[in-house]
Amino acid sequence: MSLLAAKLVGRWPSGTPLVLAPDQDNPEIQDKNQFKYLPEDKEGYRCPIGAHIRRSNPRDSFLDATPEDSFKLSNRHRIIRRGAIYGEPLFPIGDIENGQLPVDIQDDGKPRGLHFFSINANIRRQFEFLQETWCNNPRFNSLYDNKDPIIGDNDGSGHMTIQRSLIRKRINNLPRFVTVKGGGYFFMPSITAMQFMVNCG
Repeated sequence: MSLLAAKLVGRWPSGTPLVLAPDQDNPEIQDKNQFKYLPEDKEGYRCPIGAHIRRSNPRDSFLDATPEDSFKLSNRHRIIRRGAIYGEPLFPIGDIENGQLPVDIQDDGKPRGLHFFSINANIRRQFEFLQETWCNNPRFNSLYDNKDPIIGDNDGSGHMTIQRSLIRKRINNLPRFVTVKGGGYFFMPSITAMQFMVNCG
């Protein structure tokens, strides 16, 4: 069950990328974020092509572009992102790390979730583009009928394709995992503007 969750996200519970540790979590490399998908994982056998991290930052893996052009395109739309969990976990976090995902979880109605923060220079070209064009596009990077399994606007009839060497596996009836409760866009002055303000007084 934890492998399936990792395939949906593209990372293990520790944060370790599947492309670097495809068979089991390795917390010792959880901070390694400078990795490529090619040539080792062109087909998506380690990290599925539709996994959340591969959609939100495809790096060198666009099928219809060279790795260099793919990096250029990915970097044009890249954002700095962070999440902060709030509220009590629905079940003990250690259960995930030990591969013991509960099967029949009932929401107790308590407030919980994730505050998502991103920094980008152009909200339309970066954040909104990622959401609309890569994460909610069912045909992203030659996929068929697959939206982002984590943040896509799946309605209970969504799909996730997990590439395998002989026969791919398709996960059906994906629910909506993320419900947006609110949001805001905030202006942050550039570094040079902040330096100017500091030096004015």
